Amino acid sequence: MTIKSSAIRIATIFSAILIALIVIVQVIWLKRVYQLEQREFNARILNTIKGIYEATGEKLYTTAPHLSDLVSNPEPFVYFAKISLPANTKQIEAKLKEGLIDYNVFTLCQAAIYEAASNKNIYEHVIPSANSMYKTGKKFPVTTQPYDHLTLYFPNRNKYILSQMNFWVISSFSLLFILVMFSIGLYLLFRQKFLNEIQKDFIHNFTHEFKTPVAVLTLASEVLNKEDILSKPGKLKTYAGIVSDQTHYLKDHLEKLITLAATDAVGIKLNRESLSLHVIIQKALDNLQPLIDEKKAAIRTEFMPGSDRVPADKDYLKIVLINLIDNALKNAQQPQVLIRTMAGKESIAFSVSDNGSGIEKKHLKKIFKKFYRVKNEETYNSKGLGIGLSFVKEIVAAHGGTIHAKSIPGQGSTFTVSLPVY
Repeated sequence: MTIKSSAIRIATIFSAILIALIVIVQVIWLKRVYQLEQREFNARILNTIKGIYEATGEKLYTTAPHLSDLVSNPEPFVYFAKISLPANTKQIEAKLKEGLIDYNVFTLCQAAIYEAASNKNIYEHVIPSANSMYKTGKKFPVTTQPYDHLTLYFPNRNKYILSQMNFWVISSFSLLFILVMFSIGLYLLFRQKFLNEIQKDFIHNFTHEFKTPVAVLTLASEVLNKEDILSKPGKLKTYAGIVSDQTHYLKDHLEKLITLAATDAVGIKLNRESLSLHVIIQKALDNLQPLIDEKKAAIRTEFMPGSDRVPADKDYLKIVLINLIDNALKNAQQPQVLIRTMAGKESIAFSVSDNGSGIEKKHLKKIFKKFYRVKNEETYNSKGLGIGLSFVKEIVAAHGGTIHAKSIPGQGSTFTVSLPVY
């Protein structure tokens, strides 16, 4: 089973959307549960007040068509119940306690009887709840109304309702936590499989890249070991050249792997100095001269006028140029390479353009990933170990610069590197 990076991205996005939807549903559901608990609390208090009316034989209750005509609830935590004075406070207190217990209202209740004629509370009493974890609040101020009434005040109402929802809240967050952990685990699993496939692909490429030169060297050594080889100088020179070419090929790939391993272990350590960019470009071309001659490549340079000084590590900068020019030479039948330098306000840039087969747009952002190879024999990274451009990007980033690629399939590509000059 092949897992692509796009599959990991889709799985991650799908998981994120799923979690978001579940969170939305959970929030809506908890809100409805909260509203239901509010209605339930309100019903319990009304039933408690109804019990007080029935126990005291309240005249107003016997004549009122509905309980709602006698009880008002201007604030969620305050209830006003009309009563006739004088009132039996002991009976009201006893029935209030009994009702709160019977209807499982285990939260602080502050009760008072307000006399409209004197505009004050003539009776005040606090009924704490043994099950309440909240401290008893201060006495509430006089609540004026144009009629005599019993006031019931529940200062911890909201906290009490939320405590009644503990099971649902804990269940919701537990479910959410499980989903998040599952999604993270799924993402890590897909990512690990993806990395394993990249590693397998790298090993396969590594084996493929080394298998051919080793086979050629084996064959060449057999020919060179023949007794009559000295009598055939032309053949001797040919096979000696083959051995030399394949040895350099293997050396080049091994150096890339060693350099990559070293930078992965300790990071890129730069030895910056003021360099002439044009001189470094020329040195890179000199290093690649055998390949340029072999490919019969046409190399053209367009150097900017003025200062070409850049603070950089000369060895690493040359590696960047060699990699980019080497790619340009190898990816065209008759290479035509243009190397340009450009000056910016606080930067200096250079570009390497070729007339190769180009790179499809979907691959452009991925070609700088380690071990990534475009699955096409005529494009970049189709040969090699897939570490060149990745290493180039690391070097450029270590210098505080940027690299980007433009390409038109069938026409060629341009790689542009910009480096700060400060």
